[in-house]
Amino acid sequence: MEESVVLDAKSAAGFLNISVSFLWELRARYKIPFVKIGNRTLWLKEDLEKWLRLQRVMSPEAEERLMRKG
Repeated sequence: MEESVVLDAKSAAGFLNISVSFLWELRARYKIPFVKIGNRTLWLKEDLEKWLRLQRVMSPEAEERLMRKG
């Protein structure tokens, strides 16, 4: 079984290229996946990668071209 990479707030924000304060805002509003261990909040890199893909926005034309390729 492959080990998940676990990130703290600073590392997770850096990975997403956002500020730490914005990361905490997303977390407070439950807009981003996170893990609680005791009083610590952590992020799994795998979850962040999936979440990023779900945030993708495309024009209808680009989406149609992508669907035709697949």
